[in-house]
Amino acid sequence: MMKYRLILFTLILLILTGCSNPASAKKGGAEDVIVSETREARESLRQTMEEAKSVLPEEAVARIEESEKKDDPSEEYFDEDITESEESFSETYESPDVEINTSKEDLQQMLKDNEDLTFYSTVPNDVTEQMRMGVYYSGSSPENIAYDYYRAFFENDSELHALINLENKTSACLTVSGDKIDVMIYEYVDNEETDAELMFSGMVYGEYQIDKNTGEIEQIM
Repeated sequence: MMKYRLILFTLILLILTGCSNPASAKKGGAEDVIVSETREARESLRQTMEEAKSVLPEEAVARIEESEKKDDPSEEYFDEDITESEESFSETYESPDVEINTSKEDLQQMLKDNEDLTFYSTVPNDVTEQMRMGVYYSGSSPENIAYDYYRAFFENDSELHALINLENKTSACLTVSGDKIDVMIYEYVDNEETDAELMFSGMVYGEYQIDKNTGEIEQIM
């Protein structure tokens, strides 16, 4: 029994002397040497403990293993802790889809920057006083920017807007009926932006309907 106690005392002494914290060592080259020696001491200690366990009584081995768990938690412990933290984070920060509202001013600026679009609140010779106009220069087809245009410039659904593309030479008539934005696309007629009576007098190219709540585009013709 005295032999086992001596082995156990030796193991404890090695723990106290071989596993010191290298952070307190002198900085520089000496620190690297101490870190290296500490690692070697720990490895030697691990091997010694494994050999000791093979000759010590089960009760002594159990006490040593219990001490190791307190001083150095196992990977299983950390894995469980991390998993619980990740689940907690997911429950805390997971949220349903939230629609990000963009202001009219932001949309107007975006269309100006991306499409070189200029908005006019009146149209020459408009007797209805309900006509508005956006003139732009880009390769975008009117049905592809009509949803953003509607949210940016329509004040009410009784208005009629002309969306004129001077690069692609098209003139689109935008009107609203219920939940749909109707986009009728015509061939551009020279100078039609200067006279309401000339607008939408060119050949019809096609028609689209856009859901004003979702922006989904449906081709009609």
